Amino acid sequence: MITIALLVLAVCPWIFGNLKVLEIVGLGKAEFITKEEKQKLGEEKKQLQNEGGNLFDEKKYIFLRHRDEDIRLTLAGLRIALEEQLNLIAQQNQLLTGRGLRQQVDALWSRKLIESHERTLIYDLTPALNKAVHANVDFKYDNVQFVLELGLKLLNSLEGKVKHIGK
Repeated sequence: MITIALLVLAVCPWIFGNLKVLEIVGLGKAEFITKEEKQKLGEEKKQLQNEGGNLFDEKKYIFLRHRDEDIRLTLAGLRIALEEQLNLIAQQNQLLTGRGLRQQVDALWSRKLIESHERTLIYDLTPALNKAVHANVDFKYDNVQFVLELGLKLLNSLEGKVKHIGK
């Protein structure tokens, strides 16, 4: 049994390049972002402007305080923060709130309240953020950092679209 496990570990680098999900009964499940998905997200990342400051500001984004202990909680917090910003943009433009995330994004995009690359990025990030909430999935550290960085840049971009009344 140990020999089989060691043999499997020895061929893992070649296998992981072709796997999207690895599930081992009793040990758990791991999700991987493919090179193509990572490249696509990287291109979308270039389109978003970094508003400056510390991207991983734990004072500004409370959900980041637990990123070393509970990454699922952190990703769930990011999803909530993104949805809150989308709802604020909708409210300030007299649109309905309380819709599903995709419906809200489509409504904002059709009225040119968010950019095409923001819409695409939200669509691309949503499956990973939903898995953090709804599935018991172990995420690879590099993938989590990548999703967090893109998500926070997107969040900063959306925050810039919110009209600050009285400021």
